[in-house]
Amino acid sequence: MRKSTKRAVAAFAVAATVMVACSTDSEPSTQVLGTSVTRDRAAELDAVVDAVDDSSFPEVTPQAPTGIYGFSRYVWTDSSSGVVPFLVEGPQGKQQRCQDPDLPCSYQDLRALAATDDDPPPELGMTRAELEELVGQLDELNGFLSTFSTMDDACAAGYAPETEQNPNMGIHMSQPSMLADGFDPTAPEMLLWAKPDGELIPRAELGECDENGQWTGGDGYQIVGAAFLLAMTPEHPEAFAGPIDNWHIHYSACNGAESDAIQGDEQSCVEAGGQFFEKTPVWMMHAYVADGFDNQLGVFAMFNDTIWPLGQDLSLGNQQVTPSESGVSAPIVNFDFGDDLRVAAGETVTFSNSDSLPHTVTAGLPGAASDDFDSGVLGAGDSFTAEFDEAGEYRFFCSLHPQMTATIVVD
Repeated sequence: MRKSTKRAVAAFAVAATVMVACSTDSEPSTQVLGTSVTRDRAAELDAVVDAVDDSSFPEVTPQAPTGIYGFSRYVWTDSSSGVVPFLVEGPQGKQQRCQDPDLPCSYQDLRALAATDDDPPPELGMTRAELEELVGQLDELNGFLSTFSTMDDACAAGYAPETEQNPNMGIHMSQPSMLADGFDPTAPEMLLWAKPDGELIPRAELGECDENGQWTGGDGYQIVGAAFLLAMTPEHPEAFAGPIDNWHIHYSACNGAESDAIQGDEQSCVEAGGQFFEKTPVWMMHAYVADGFDNQLGVFAMFNDTIWPLGQDLSLGNQQVTPSESGVSAPIVNFDFGDDLRVAAGETVTFSNSDSLPHTVTAGLPGAASDDFDSGVLGAGDSFTAEFDEAGEYRFFCSLHPQMTATIVVD
């Protein structure tokens, strides 16, 4: 099967010199974690772990990748050296995650709600006054983003590219000097840009901002959102009004690599020209308010299904296979492959994409894919079936969203 293009590990951007839709109630505990967590138990993860502060991981480490990126507070992922901490998102205790497409979670949906006399639905956990303040902040940010038409505009304003075009997220262009200014909705530390199929361009070939403030790469990029950075504090930031802005911290992260690096591996990161962070020195928050890229996954969600690759855009090469009538079914839901799968030799596993964003089912680890199997890009509703003839453990991941990892055990 086709070996897919591997993706850079970093889903954040911060200059190396800068070192400065559900509601979950969590009760701190010191219980030991099991080996994995199902998508239906994502909320339970926050109820069985405890840490010294909002920015830290618990001391206990699970035996297998645990947590769901963007849907649970803690995420551990698979790496060449074993299970490593990967992401902390939101404050300890109660968190409000506005990610249900049926709720007014996008920027335009929140604006429309604020234009009525209705109170916010209880799932948002905010008052009418908080809603109005939040929409005002997002309007200010939207107005700021509307002043950027081209990458030249971003370069002239002092922003510079830090990453390749991350799938469903965009190129992160940063201005680290802004970090010292604290939170200002009209002055994001990062701009997010993307263009159709731009995620296929390696970082080393993308382009730069030259000394004259001109963009050296191609054209066709559109501004799709912004991201904010705040210097690390033990407590979760108080920034946007209301409780739906779950800021996050990246762990085991590689920044600035010009070629592929193995996820969570410091040596691989350095060899790829990057800088490895056991814990990044900043809190981070995406905000998708740019015109034309309204995000039904939520204005502050990790990913945006209107940013390329789109669910119906299978330009990376779809290898859809009709699901078999027998074998194991493995739906992909909310950026999660589910529990580690166990099958008998000769049995098949059928993966079906139930997300609105595309995914892949790729053998190996991020930065170290193998040729064993690769689904290609699976759009919403697409399926891929693989048969496993030999006993063993088979690791796999999504090459578009490499924080998604899992294992198939074949008996």
